[in-house]
Amino acid sequence: LYKPQVASSPRNSFFGTAAELWHPSLRRSTVLVGCAWLASTSVYYGLIFAPLDLGSDVYARQAVGALLEVPAYIMMPALGNSLGRPRAWAAYLIATAVPLLVLDIFRVRGVFATVLALAARFGATGASSICYVAALEQFPTTTRSLGVGFGAASGRLGR
Repeated sequence: LYKPQVASSPRNSFFGTAAELWHPSLRRSTVLVGCAWLASTSVYYGLIFAPLDLGSDVYARQAVGALLEVPAYIMMPALGNSLGRPRAWAAYLIATAVPLLVLDIFRVRGVFATVLALAARFGATGASSICYVAALEQFPTTTRSLGVGFGAASGRLGR
């Protein structure tokens, strides 16, 4: 059972608090949050900067991609409340992985490739937005901000 350190403890320094993330009862959550956050943000930024085959207008490509993100943000609270945050996070990651696997395995080109890339971007947007809320729920109050900070820092490794 996890027991947080008392505020007046002599070990209550940065390294003492950071070590709490690696307590045996939190170690699994810490590793999973870091890996999932890294995957979410790496794929999100990779898809945002990937060129879409929508003509030569850069602004039109970015506008279509940005408009696609709106439904993902709107669906995130409803999906998170119905499935639970970790399952919704996994669902968004799966919704990102399936179109990307189809693109890679079948070497799809043309309009269908653009549709698959936009579908993957939809999933990546949802995954990168729900990761904040899902990570908050994985840690006790005493280490919550440190756990979310560790996840966010892990996600920035992929940038």
